[in-house]
Amino acid sequence: MDKRGYFKRVVGIILFLVLMVIISISAFNFGGDDDVRINADCGGETACACGDTLINSTNLTANLVCDSGSGLTIGDHNVTLDCAGYSIFGNETENSAGGYGITMSKKLNITIKNCNFSDWEAGIFVSGNDTIIHNNTFYRIHWTGVRVGSVSDNHLGSNISITDNYFEGSSLYYGMGYNSGAITLYKMGGLVENNTISTGGTSTANIGIRIEDNSSLANVTHNRINTSGSADNYGIQIVGSRANNVTINTINTYGTDNNIGIFITASRLNNVTNNTVRTNGTGGNNYGIYISNSDTNNLTGNTVTTGGSSINNYGILFWLASYNNTLTNVIITTTGSANNTGVRFQMTGANQNGNTFANSTIRTSGINSSGIGFITSHNNTLQNITLNNTAVWITSQNSSNNSISNITFLNANGSIRITSSVVSN
Repeated sequence: MDKRGYFKRVVGIILFLVLMVIISISAFNFGGDDDVRINADCGGETACACGDTLINSTNLTANLVCDSGSGLTIGDHNVTLDCAGYSIFGNETENSAGGYGITMSKKLNITIKNCNFSDWEAGIFVSGNDTIIHNNTFYRIHWTGVRVGSVSDNHLGSNISITDNYFEGSSLYYGMGYNSGAITLYKMGGLVENNTISTGGTSTANIGIRIEDNSSLANVTHNRINTSGSADNYGIQIVGSRANNVTINTINTYGTDNNIGIFITASRLNNVTNNTVRTNGTGGNNYGIYISNSDTNNLTGNTVTTGGSSINNYGILFWLASYNNTLTNVIITTTGSANNTGVRFQMTGANQNGNTFANSTIRTSGINSSGIGFITSHNNTLQNITLNNTAVWITSQNSSNNSISNITFLNANGSIRITSSVVSN
């Protein structure tokens, strides 16, 4: 026999046997108490296990308990995951970060519904168009309950629906995450409607809904948000974004101090309308609506109540370079021991001008509390304002050319304190 031919046949047999072993490992589970399952594609007729990639629509028929890594990855377009009320349990602990319940990158037409997520770093972390996230529950989530991002920097991910979900956590850090919220929209818009959010933690900055990084055209409506923690708790936060609508939400924030119902920073052209906002704290510095470095936003028809056991609780605060914003038809109540303000314009920087405040009612209480305050703020227009039970009606420091007209004072005793020029009619 030719030695060279014999050697080729032996090598061929060996390669064939190795290939059969690889195929067997990929295709089968091994029985016994020490079952080993290689992560695989699932969906359709193939049941899913932790770590699998979902490529066809499926209904869960049992809970998934994941001891390590993430839960499921959606690996194709046009996939529906219906958990049918079953849970996907993670491996997050108080002192260690876990994986994500569901992950997905750049997929289209995805639905995730009727799932329970518990003990994950993030419940759902996805990017893509035409994504529906409906009727899910989230418990003990460390970072963010739902984070949805666009498929690229071109903001393609606008057709997103996050509806009728329930979020609750008792040991969360930064709401449902550091610089994140129970729901986070990243570079995108979409519908966020009728969700119930209750976040809390032993640390600071628990956030209900966060809209960030050039997100636009989001419609955030009819959500119920309760946030609490040691301090810096925000109901809804809009950061570096434009042309979003925040309407008819009910927001309650509570902590030691610096609790904010709606926080808008470095953003413009947003509409914030007909929301009910309550903030409180065992300390002070609580704000109903806080506008910072933002312009051309419209705030109409909101009801704001702020309180705290200490000082400096403000109904609405315009801060730093905030200009050309419109505030109308609001009802503001502020309480605290002292130095509380209904609406405060406190500006620095190049743009300090041109906000409009009209057709509203303010009630404040506490020693040296004021209805309206100006600090280094110019060329604002105020008209048709009713001040009720305010110890100091209006204060103005280092401000000029503010136009104030048709102010109604319901309490007989009060004062106007001006240390720079103001125009009143």
